[in-house]
Amino acid sequence: MTTNAWKTGFWITANKTKHLSLFFLLAAFVALASCVGAPSPYHLDSGQMDKCPAEFDESDHVMAVLWCQYAAEARALYYQAYNIAGDRLDAAIAHSDPKDNLAIIMDIDETILDNSPFEAFLIQNGSPFTPELWSEWTAQCESQALPGAQPFLAYAASHGVAVFYLSNRSSDEFEATVRNLNALQFPMVDSSHLLLQMDGSGKEPNRLKVGEKYKVVLLMGDNLGDFSAVFDRQGFTNRFELADANRAEFGRRFIVLPNPMYGDWENSLYPSHGLDENMKIKLRRELLKSWQRPAGN
Repeated sequence: MTTNAWKTGFWITANKTKHLSLFFLLAAFVALASCVGAPSPYHLDSGQMDKCPAEFDESDHVMAVLWCQYAAEARALYYQAYNIAGDRLDAAIAHSDPKDNLAIIMDIDETILDNSPFEAFLIQNGSPFTPELWSEWTAQCESQALPGAQPFLAYAASHGVAVFYLSNRSSDEFEATVRNLNALQFPMVDSSHLLLQMDGSGKEPNRLKVGEKYKVVLLMGDNLGDFSAVFDRQGFTNRFELADANRAEFGRRFIVLPNPMYGDWENSLYPSHGLDENMKIKLRRELLKSWQRPAGN
């Protein structure tokens, strides 16, 4: 397939928007309304915080999930990212040595697979994230491809570029992940190209492993840790500084996909691990950069 043919077919072959039921919308907004009578979270003392913690936490998350599922802007950002990736890949191929083994490294969740229905399930059932629930979800192989992902990777594979899938999914999820990706016709889904987390060490060992035999021309992900270990386990101030220091890479070798639902960006807000949900809610409110309305208005 030529470059122009891929770009022309890009919009046609992108996955159809999933339609959720009216029940979901009503349930989501009813859940939001369940704390209407409670005082503002900016003014809650510890006793009041215990009265409605799940609903307040839910209100933080509902809009993020709805944005991922219903905002055309979200789809546009995926198309934009994969259009840029296609241009960068074409340039890399054109300027490569015939002896080079070119490769791209892809994150999976919220980069090529949509897990927003799982996030919606947590909201509707008032459930916190647990590894057990996540494994139950992935075992069902119900994640759909995100817009533009499959056509781009098929294009890369057709031009002799190796596609590697690096994920922090558990090795126990390997078979289910293979089934899900194969059902969606992603290329090169096998034990050589699908590299999951083995020992909690993150993605860096697998990135280095790929780099030993291949020239990695693109990395794509929704989390800065998908690009380099330098971003791992950093507070938000350091993450800002590191993003600035690496600004020449973004849109060139690093392509970032949107994910307001979860990620290291949220973890970077908290000064320590193991905080309960009430404390996290309080910290999130305190971190808001708010307009300071002039006195007397």
